[in-house]
Amino acid sequence: MSGEEMYRWFEAELKREIPTAAQKLAFSFVPTVTAGVYLATIAKVGGSGRPLLKAEVRPEGVRLSFPVAWQQVLSDWLGSPPSQQYRLKSNWVNQPSIGVAVADYAPYFTSLAGKTIELLIKEIETGN
Repeated sequence: MSGEEMYRWFEAELKREIPTAAQKLAFSFVPTVTAGVYLATIAKVGGSGRPLLKAEVRPEGVRLSFPVAWQQVLSDWLGSPPSQQYRLKSNWVNQPSIGVAVADYAPYFTSLAGKTIELLIKEIETGN
């Protein structure tokens, strides 16, 4: 499995869990100048235009970047200390992002995807 396959799986799960995703969310997936590296975003349709979620998709894994407002919920979910399979950036407080390697797809990426979908559903339903 590659990082792109991981992300495509996540996007498919998101659309399965949120049947109205195509109407409520705008998806983008664009290549960068580096071969095999993509930037993906998920934004609320009719929202500020700012993505709710950004993803850096590389052959070796996926890094999801989240709104700062989700930082505490994600910190609580990750636990202390978080598993080493979740690669956090040093500026976690100002820009929460979690990277997961292809080798850690199950159960780490699948768990992260589940929590992310839960937060996206809440964001769509309540705006929080």
